[in-house]
Amino acid sequence: MRRAGGMLAAALVSVMLPAPQLWAQPRSAVPQFSGGWHPIVGQGSVYEVRQGDEAPAMWEMNVVGQEQGRYWIEMTFDTPQGPGVMKHLVGPDGLKRMIMKIGSEPAIEMPITTANGPIAKTDVERAGTSLGREVGTTPAGTFDCEHYRVQEQGQTVEVWVSPKISPYGLVKWTAPMMSMQLIRQTSGAKSRITEAPQTLTMPDLPWGTQNSADDH
Repeated sequence: MRRAGGMLAAALVSVMLPAPQLWAQPRSAVPQFSGGWHPIVGQGSVYEVRQGDEAPAMWEMNVVGQEQGRYWIEMTFDTPQGPGVMKHLVGPDGLKRMIMKIGSEPAIEMPITTANGPIAKTDVERAGTSLGREVGTTPAGTFDCEHYRVQEQGQTVEVWVSPKISPYGLVKWTAPMMSMQLIRQTSGAKSRITEAPQTLTMPDLPWGTQNSADDH
């Protein structure tokens, strides 16, 4: 996976989900924030991510299902091994299940661990400074946005959000050496993982694991 894609993955998965999250991957240095929580099954967003002089990376996030008051959020991206898919079941009580598939490899259900502890998101409405309503224009169109300025991890981040964007309200954001903007919105989205996932067990880990068996 290209560096920009990997950094964005950590930021989106560990931070932009509602409620404290648990993620087994290294934490990203990308500014961490959330523009809201607007899940609509079948809808989603496609983003272009630019980092420095690297080629842009494309990320797609869709709401592909609902289960017991929680939502399945699926992210797709490119890897050297082929298309990558990360699928997460999230709700007010946090992250409950996580499934990953890379290329033609079998889908794997990852254990939800406490390795990194809860990762708190930065809610721009509370942590940022509102600069007022603005018209945000991206390749996806023109949106009535709230513009926030956030200080996060020593960086100044500009964030434009709209409640019309599912699932996270994000229209665009800019930070030093990195930016992200909405390319298009999706509809009729369905999961790209159609097989039953294999379960990845990690018995030698020194930390605890949240058992998600009750949610299967």
